[in-house]
Amino acid sequence: MLVTLVMDVVTRGCSSNKDCANNQYCGSDFECHDFPEKIIVKQNEYVPAAIIIAAGMIAMAVVIKWRKE
Repeated sequence: MLVTLVMDVVTRGCSSNKDCANNQYCGSDFECHDFPEKIIVKQNEYVPAAIIIAAGMIAMAVVIKWRKE
């Protein structure tokens, strides 16, 4: 087991970003990768989900109030 652990560490292409060139980063597969040309960030819209959850909470409050009476 110790031998496989040592072999795994020895065969890595990089361990941190310092081991790669300036225009590269160390990935989770321990290999150097070029930085992407364009970074795409997906914008999430949480308003419809928040409205649905709020409506459900209000409905549950009304049901609970009617049950107690």
